[in-house]
Amino acid sequence: RLASSTVSRSAASGAINLITNRPGKVFAGNGTIEYGSYGLFRATGGITLPFSDSLSIRVAGLRYSRKPLFQDGAGSQNLSDGRLSLQWTPTARDTVWAAVTRAIRTASRIENGFSFSFLAAPAVPLYLRLVGDGGFTEEDMIGYETGVRHSFTNHGSLDLSLFHDRYNDLLSVEANPVFVETSPTPAHLVL
Repeated sequence: RLASSTVSRSAASGAINLITNRPGKVFAGNGTIEYGSYGLFRATGGITLPFSDSLSIRVAGLRYSRKPLFQDGAGSQNLSDGRLSLQWTPTARDTVWAAVTRAIRTASRIENGFSFSFLAAPAVPLYLRLVGDGGFTEEDMIGYETGVRHSFTNHGSLDLSLFHDRYNDLLSVEANPVFVETSPTPAHLVL
C-alpha cells in the first residue's frame, strides 16, 4: 500500500509501505518460480509453521538473477533475501511479533567496470564522467523488526512497530575534484 510523504522526512516524493506475510495459526506455504528473457530467474517462497495456537514462525526467501542485457556484460543483477518471523498471540486481542531479514546484492559489471562521459556544458567545455572503480563489494542489509498489536474491537486496532536496519557497503556516487584533461583536444574540464 502507498503511504504519504509524511512517513519519512527524507522521502522526496512519498514512500511505499510493504507489509510482509506474518506467521499464522495454520501450516501454510507459498512459492513462485519465474523464468524470462536475458536469463531472468526469480524464485520466492515461504512456509508458516505453527507450534501451538498462540506461537508460530514463518521462513521466507527470494532469489533473483538476470544475465547481462548488453554484449559487454553490463546490466546483470543478483539479489538474495531471507526472512525469519516469529508471532505470539497471548490473548485473542493481543499479538506480538519479531522478525529478522537479510538481503545481499552483488555488483553487476556496469557497477564495477562502467565508464561514461558526456558533454554537459559546451561553452566551457565541461564533461561529466561516471566511472565504476572496480572496488564494489556486495551490498548487505540486516533488518530487525518487532511490534505489538492490540485489537480494541473487531474493526479497530492499534499497532506499534520498531525497525532497525543495518546497511553495509552501499553503492554510492561521489564527485571527484574538477580537473583539466588535454586529450582529446581541445583541453576541457571533467567532473
